[in-house]
Amino acid sequence: MKTKLNLAFFLTTLLYFTQVASAQWTGVDLNTLGGGAKARGMGGAFIGVADDATAVFWNPAGISQIEKNEFSIEFKNTTNKWTLKENSQKSKFHHSYNSINFVSLAYPFKFSEKHSVFAVAYQRLADLYLLDENQSYRYERRGGLDAITAALGINLTPEISLGLSANLILNGMEQTTLDKTNSSWEEKNTTFSGLNFNLGTIYHYNRLNFGFILKTPFGLTEREKITGAYGIALPEGKSRISMPLIFGIGSSYKATDKLTLALDFESKRFSKSEQVKPSWLYHQNLSLADQGDTTYNLGWKDCNQFRLGAEYLLSTNLGIIPLRAGYRNEPRVYSDANGNQIAGNVFSLGLGLVLDKISFDLAYEATLAKIDGGNSISLEEFKNNIFLSTKVWF
Repeated sequence: MKTKLNLAFFLTTLLYFTQVASAQWTGVDLNTLGGGAKARGMGGAFIGVADDATAVFWNPAGISQIEKNEFSIEFKNTTNKWTLKENSQKSKFHHSYNSINFVSLAYPFKFSEKHSVFAVAYQRLADLYLLDENQSYRYERRGGLDAITAALGINLTPEISLGLSANLILNGMEQTTLDKTNSSWEEKNTTFSGLNFNLGTIYHYNRLNFGFILKTPFGLTEREKITGAYGIALPEGKSRISMPLIFGIGSSYKATDKLTLALDFESKRFSKSEQVKPSWLYHQNLSLADQGDTTYNLGWKDCNQFRLGAEYLLSTNLGIIPLRAGYRNEPRVYSDANGNQIAGNVFSLGLGLVLDKISFDLAYEATLAKIDGGNSISLEEFKNNIFLSTKVWF
C-alpha cells in the first residue's frame, strides 16, 4: 500500500535541495513585502508612490508626504490551499489564520523650515503558521517575524524627499511535532533578533515620481530550545543567518488627476546568505557539542521581483472611492527537485473609501504557484490574502 505523503514532509524535503539543515523555514516566504491595503491592492508597486505610513517599509522618504497626524491599523486574513499530487493520487491541505499586519503613528513637524514627518510602526514581515496532520502525524508551527520601526522623512526641496528607517527585528515561533503511533513528540521554541536600516529617496518631476530604496544587510539571530520525547531538554542552540542587501527602484505616473500608474523592480541577493550554526545542531549530534560552529551557504536563490499597479479615484456623493489593481511575480528563495527556482504569480484587487478624517481600504491577493518534487510528485499552491486597513487623521 502506498504511503500518503504529508505536506510538511514534502516541503521539508525540498529544503534539502537548497542545503538548509533545519526544517523550521519550511514553506516560509522570505521575499517579504510591506503592509498596507492600498499598496497591496496595487500589486506592491509602491516605491514611487509611498504616500502613507506604510512607506516606512516601502520607501521611508514617502512619509514626508503625510500632512496631518495619522494613525493606521491593518488586519490580514490568509488562507493557504495546497494540492499534493503523486501520480494519480491527490491529497489536499488548507489552513486559515488572522493577524494584525501593521500599526503606525505618524507626526508631521517642521525641521529648519522643511516639512518633516516622524513615524513609528509595527509590521508583520512574515507569517510562520503551518499546520499538517494525518492519522499518524501532526506538525504545527506558530509565530511570526516582526519589526518595530522608527522612521524620519524630510522634504529637502519641493522636488526631493529623503527618508531613513531603523527596523528592530524580533518575535519567534513555536513548533510541535507529534508521532501519534508511539506518542513521541518534540517541541522547539525559537526567538529572532536583528537590526537593519532602510534608506530611501523620492524625486518629484511634474506628474512623475521616481523612488529608490536601499535596505542594509543584517544578521538574523535565532535562539532555539528543543525539548524531545518525555521532556528531555537539549542545549540551547544559537544560530545566525546573514540576510542580504536589498535595493529597489520604482516610478509612478499620474496620467490624469484620477489615474495613477506604478512600476517597481526590487532585487534581494539571497544567494550570498550563510548560516552559522553550532556543529552539534547542524549535524544533530550531541557528541559534537564542543566542536564550535559550522558555517555554510544556504543555497538560496536571488529574488528579482517586478510589480505593476494602478489606482483610479472615483468621486461620489459619499466620498472618494479608490479602485486598484496590480500584479507581481513572486520568486522564492528555494529550488524545486530539478534545481529550478520556485516562483509564483500574484494578482491583486483593491478598493477604498476616503472621507474627511478617516479612510478605509480593502485588498485581495491571489497567489498561484506550482512546485515540482520529482518522481511524479508535485505541489500546487493557491493562497488568498485579504487586507483591511483604516487611517485616521487628526
